[in-house]
Amino acid sequence: MSESARGWRELVEEAPDFILAASPLGQILFLNRTAVSLAQQAGLGESIYDFLEAADRRTVRVRLRRVCSRGTPEEFDLRVRNGKDQGPGLRTRVGPIKADGKVVALTLKTFEGAGKEGPTLRPKGAKQREPRTSRSEP
Repeated sequence: MSESARGWRELVEEAPDFILAASPLGQILFLNRTAVSLAQQAGLGESIYDFLEAADRRTVRVRLRRVCSRGTPEEFDLRVRNGKDQGPGLRTRVGPIKADGKVVALTLKTFEGAGKEGPTLRPKGAKQREPRTSRSEP
C-alpha cells in the first residue's frame, strides 16, 4: 500500500464520525468503525436497513434512491437499532460515488446529533444569516 493510501485509510479509520460506503441497494461495502452496540453484528455485505429502526427504513430507502437518481447529496436524521432500546438519533449525509457518470455506490457520514443543524454550504461571499429570535425577546 502506498504512503498516500495508508495515510488516507488512517484518516478515515480515525475520523470521529461513522463513515461507510454502500451499494445503491444498501449493502455495506466499507465501514470505518462500528458503534459499540453494533460491534457484534455489523459487517461487510450486510444491509444497512437491518440496523435501522423500522420506522426509519422507508424514509432512508427513499432518500438513498433519490441520491442515486439525482446524483446529488442528501441530509437527514435516522435512528439505529440498539438491542431492545431505541438507538441514538444520528444526523446523516449521503453522497453519490460515480463512475462514468453513473452512481455506482453511496458514501454515508453519520454523527450523533439528530435534530441539530449540521454544517451548511454557502456560496462564496454569501453572508451568514443571523439566528431567528422569538417575538417575545427584546
